[in-house]
Amino acid sequence: MTDTIRTLDAATQQTIHERTYRTVTRITQIAGATARLYIDDKTLITLHHTQYFYIGGPVFQLL
Repeated sequence: MTDTIRTLDAATQQTIHERTYRTVTRITQIAGATARLYIDDKTLITLHHTQYFYIGGPVFQLL
């Protein structure tokens, strides 16, 4: 299974990764199965402040 996990900061990302690992581990143990979990750490989401959009003029206002 492949999915995307998006977070806004490193602390939240770490928490989500820990919970995901714990959940997958517990489910597979209960089912008597095994699973390999690989979480690829990517760049965090870029958060733009709305005040900067107006500097760009009409192009950014369309977004």
